[in-house]
Amino acid sequence: HLIKLKRAETEENTEDIEYYKSLIADLDALIGEEEQTPAPGRRFKLAAPEEGTLVAKVLKNELKK
Repeated sequence: HLIKLKRAETEENTEDIEYYKSLIADLDALIGEEEQTPAPGRRFKLAAPEEGTLVAKVLKNELKK
């Protein structure tokens, strides 16, 4: 759900942002975890799906060798 939240933030989809934040908070409460915030200055970017496919192809080709 964190990935979907980050994607919604990237797309600036406020409805989805609020939904996923609420869902994550509810799940954290269920399992007894406190909300985690990233360390200051630490930002993660989602790679485009095409980039993941390219990496998978390269790894597959390397494993064939």
